[in-house]
Amino acid sequence: LAALFSERPKKILKQNEKMQHSDGSASQFYNVGLPALIGLAVDEDKNEFVVINTCPGAGNCKLVCYAMKGGYVQYPDSNISQTRMLNFLYNDPDGFMKMLANEIAAYDEKNKKKNIKTIIRWHDAGDFFSPQYLDKAYALAKKFPDVDFYAYTKMASVAKGDKPDNFKINFSAGAQPSQEKQIDFAKTKNSRIVPEEQIGRAHV
Repeated sequence: LAALFSERPKKILKQNEKMQHSDGSASQFYNVGLPALIGLAVDEDKNEFVVINTCPGAGNCKLVCYAMKGGYVQYPDSNISQTRMLNFLYNDPDGFMKMLANEIAAYDEKNKKKNIKTIIRWHDAGDFFSPQYLDKAYALAKKFPDVDFYAYTKMASVAKGDKPDNFKINFSAGAQPSQEKQIDFAKTKNSRIVPEEQIGRAHV
């Protein structure tokens, strides 16, 4: 199992949707993903398994977490892929960021030739589970001022902290009360989960 987890991923970015704009330009989205809520990795120096809380700010969102449903848990390949991402990041964060930077550079060069904006979503699952991880993500964004980065977080310190101009942070409701109490929702960009029945009433 340790050998399975320790195999480095061939790619980090997953290509997502493409958005066409009225001015003829377009935006291509890519995702960086980790296991949601709790991840298992191997400390390759000690040869020991470690449990990592990848969503330390998560509260009642755990009950409706989309990354704990569907293809994220249905297919073993998806689980293994995200576990390898976490394991790579945990054991070799500089190597992880270097590989990610190379992928972003290659995609952005290709996209610019077609008037396509490169947009990176950090975490279609997971969160910035340590200050060191967040610092490395911001340092990477500063290397690509023409690329837009964004992320949803349930960490108040992340939502309220300084960030590069090209990195947008959206505080996501459903966090632990201790995190939400630190957020002024009138001043902080945020998102909320809307129950399906309310969406239905909105269209009546």
